[in-house]
Amino acid sequence: DKGELAAFRQGKRRPAATLDLHGKKAAEVADALAAFVQDARRRGIGVVLVIFGRGNRSLGGAVLRDVTYDLVVGGHVGGVLAIASARPTDGGLGAAYLLVGRA
Repeated sequence: DKGELAAFRQGKRRPAATLDLHGKKAAEVADALAAFVQDARRRGIGVVLVIFGRGNRSLGGAVLRDVTYDLVVGGHVGGVLAIASARPTDGGLGAAYLLVGRA
């Protein structure tokens, strides 16, 4: 609903689960993210944190961030209603919050 989305965008909803993609290859992100979101939906978790890093040690920059955003925005990860950059305390540009819909 609109109230839930507004609370998410304002940072009033804290993540209840975290997926750390550090060390994963770009090709592994889709499966890991889909399984994580599916589990969050099953458990009734509304907001999750995905950590992908800033890409400081990657030749292509923030590859995992780009893949994550492409998957979510492109609708390839079912059940994600919104994505937003994380607060600095949760990883800043190296992480994102996902608003997950109910199963």
